[in-house]
Amino acid sequence: MRATNQFVFWGTKGFYEDTFETLTNSLMYGSSYFGESTTLILRILTLILLAGTGILAMIEWRKKKTDAFKEPFVFTFILLIATVVVNITQHIVVHTPYLQTRTALFFFPLAALPIVLAFKELAVSRKNIFYSIVPLFSLLWAFHFFYNINTRFCYEWWYDANTKKILTYLKNEYDNDPQKKKIKLGTFSWMMPSFLFHIEEEGRSGWIEVPASESTLHPAGMQYYYTFDSEADALKNDFQVIKDYGGRVLMKRKE
Repeated sequence: MRATNQFVFWGTKGFYEDTFETLTNSLMYGSSYFGESTTLILRILTLILLAGTGILAMIEWRKKKTDAFKEPFVFTFILLIATVVVNITQHIVVHTPYLQTRTALFFFPLAALPIVLAFKELAVSRKNIFYSIVPLFSLLWAFHFFYNINTRFCYEWWYDANTKKILTYLKNEYDNDPQKKKIKLGTFSWMMPSFLFHIEEEGRSGWIEVPASESTLHPAGMQYYYTFDSEADALKNDFQVIKDYGGRVLMKRKE
C-alpha cells in the first residue's frame, strides 16, 4: 500500500486544488448532475455562500467593531479563514503539505457552521433574503443527500463493495469441493486489506488464503483472481472470468 501511495492524502499544488477541490469532489459522492461541470458549479456555489457570509461579517464588524466577535457567525467565519491562512502559511514557511480528502474533513464543519449561522442571522435581520434562498438550498441539499444514500460501500473504498459477495461465492465453491482444498485467492493490492480483514475477523482462514504480495499482479499458485477488468487481459491466458461485478471481475484458473 505504501508502494502505491495509498497512504498519501496530501499535496503541494495549492490549497484550492489540493484541499478545496478534493473536498468538493468528495461532497458530490460521484454524482454528475451537469456532466463535467457539476463539481465546478458546486465550487462556485460554495464560494458564493462563503463570500456572502464574509460580507455579512464585515457589515457586522462595521456596526459593532470588536463586539462583532460575539456574533457566532462572525466568530466561526474568522476561525475558518484563520485555519486556511495557517495551513497556507505552514506550507510556505515549513513546507507542510496541503491536506486532501479524509485528512481535510474538519473543513466541512468549519465551513458549514458560519454559513448556517449566517442564515440564522438573515432570518432575523433580512427575512426577505432568508426566505428567498434558504428553502431552495435546503431542498437541493436534501435531494442530493437522499439521492446519494449508499449502504453498499464507502465512497473512497468503492472497489471493496463486493468483498463479502466473493467470499460467500468462494465458500460455496469450497463446500462443494469433495477434496476440501484450501482456496488461494489473488487480488489487486487495493482490495487486499478488505479481504484480509474479513478472513481474519470472521474466522475464514481455515478454508481461504489471500497471499500478500508487493506486485500488482501475482497469479502464480492462485486458483482464483479478483481484480479490475482492465487487468483481466494480462491474466486471460491462465484464467477465465466467472463473475463480472461491473468494473471488477472474479477469475478462475483454467483446468
